[in-house]
Amino acid sequence: MPTIKEKAARRVAAGEFGAEHTAAARAIAEREGVSGPKPWRLNLRIPKSWPELPATAAHEVEVEWVHGEYERVVRRREGKRSRVMLARASRVAPSWGALGMLARAAEHPNWFYGLVLRVRGKGREEGGGERVKEERKAIGEMERLLGQMMEGL
Repeated sequence: MPTIKEKAARRVAAGEFGAEHTAAARAIAEREGVSGPKPWRLNLRIPKSWPELPATAAHEVEVEWVHGEYERVVRRREGKRSRVMLARASRVAPSWGALGMLARAAEHPNWFYGLVLRVRGKGREEGGGERVKEERKAIGEMERLLGQMMEGL
């Protein structure tokens, strides 16, 4: 029985992916035994018109791309796995990491929307962590003063 790596290598050799990605995937498959970008693991069909994608991009860029393209390319199906149709994307993915994030967001949308809130919240308030610490300290001081007042009654 063939291993997963052997099955993947056969699919790459058979040209089941876009021409731009097949050459790079073949080289990687030969050099490292089928490692590196793995569109077959993501179960995505990369449009042939897309250029070669880098492995990663800035995290914020990847999150914003997935957030912007999610409704356009993901089709939720009741009782079945979600379907991702990259041909409907309005722009090319910034990286393979963004494609992996999109695949995970399709299966776990609540996880992804929590990630969007964290990424967007981080950029809006500089020093937000310090402000929270100061607020907590002030609240603690108020609680201490109220406790002293209640003891005095």
